[in-house]
Order: sequence, then structure tokens, then C-alpha cells
Amino acid sequence: MARWPRRCALFLFLVLFDGRAVARADDPIDTNRPNVTESPRVLASGYLQLESGWTRFMTEVPGSPDATADAFGEVLLRQGLGTASELRVFAPTRVRFDVDGGDAVNEWAPFALGAKQRLTAQGASWSSAIVGTLGLPGGSGPLKRRLLDPGVSLVAGHGFGSLEIDANAGAGLSGNPGSREWSENAAVALLFPVRKGVNAYVEYYVLFVKDVDPAGAADAGLTFPLRNDFQLDVRYGMSLSTGPDQHYVGAGFAKRWGSRAPTYGDAAR
Repeated sequence: MARWPRRCALFLFLVLFDGRAVARADDPIDTNRPNVTESPRVLASGYLQLESGWTRFMTEVPGSPDATADAFGEVLLRQGLGTASELRVFAPTRVRFDVDGGDAVNEWAPFALGAKQRLTAQGASWSSAIVGTLGLPGGSGPLKRRLLDPGVSLVAGHGFGSLEIDANAGAGLSGNPGSREWSENAAVALLFPVRKGVNAYVEYYVLFVKDVDPAGAADAGLTFPLRNDFQLDVRYGMSLSTGPDQHYVGAGFAKRWGSRAPTYGDAAR
């Protein structure tokens, strides 16, 4: 029982701070939310995109009070550079922890920076990219980071008509002085249209940390591209790991600024 709080923290970290995923459609906007699995696409040069949302994590442990954590913001800014690169800024996210029978506690997750570089030419049957992130010191409470946390992922994607499969594999170094640990992560997602203006995904992702049971989860969601430059999304996911019963729900949006519809690469979202 003593290990379940650590599993909860890993589950929250995996959903909030792993490179977050793609919702594809036949619409030009290409987003990095609401799912976790990265796409090999990059934002076109000269375009700025804002992505933001809210997620509620719910934990149920037999014999203990239920707990929730609400993440507000989840802000990601993306800037396209050239034809194959983009820069990213993950703004601090406010997280409200609430346990039945106790007072709510508000904490902040710190800044992070990132970049994506496409490795294959546009139009290739299999697309690939490399994604790097660097967590900066900051934050508060259990989310406080005192050192730089680097991470890198290899990303691949392939289209099958209106369907697409994306897969990621990565590693990162995290933790504070005296408790630094390497972790590995993997994710796979299937993306498909439901009908005009509605797209969906299902995925599985997992985080491996030494001496801790793998933190795996599955989720599914819908995206609603209302315009070429604006999208709404919803999602639901659950932990598949041993330990407490954990699940989450979320919603968000993405907005792109630019004077023309960009070309994202080999497959449309």
C-alpha cells in the first residue's frame, strides 16, 4: 500500500508532461492534444499555435478517501521553423489536489521547453521525427523541480487510407537531488474519422521506472475541428496498472494564427 502514492504521481506526470498527442482529421489544423502519442508532423514555418485544456484525475483506494487532481491550463505554444522543425513552450499548469474530508491544495507544475525535427521527407510512406523536451526548475509542492529534466522520443506514423497509426518510444531523466532516475516510455495510437467534423482516437501508453511497476494507461477521445484554425477536444482515460483505481476526463481547444492554411506533411488530420 505504501507504493501507491508514487504510482499516482507517475500516472499524473505521464498524462500531463509526456509529449502530448495528435488528433487527426481532414482539416489543416494539427494539434498536440488531447492524446499522449506524438505525431511526426511539424507546424509550418511562421505559424503560431496555442493549445490549452483541463484534466481531472480521480483516484479511488479501498479504505481511503477518494482523491482528485484538477489540472488547469495545460498550455502549449508551438512555433513553426522552416519546413521540418518546430519549437515548443509548455507553460506552468495549475494543479488543485483535493482529498475527501481535507482541504484542497493548489500547486504549480513548472515550465518546459521542447523541439521537434522531422526526419523523413514529406510524402514518405512512413513518417518519422525526433522530439526533445527540457523541464526547467520551478513549480511547487510535490510538482517542484529543482534540476533540468531532459527527455527525447523517436516518433513514427503511417497512414492507411482514412486511418493512421502513430507510435513513440522515448527516455528521460527526472527527479530532484538524491532521487534522479531514468525512465522509458512508449505509446501507440490509432486515429480515424467518425463523420464530417468529428474525429477520434484510441491509444495505449506506458512509463517504465526502476523498482516501480509499469504505469500503463489507455484512453480515447474526440476532436471537433470547427474551422481550419480552431479545434475543440474531449477525452477519457484509465490506468491499467496494479494499485489504486485511477481514471481521468478532460477537454480543451487549439487555435492557430497564420495568413494561410499550412501544409503539415504526408497525411491530413
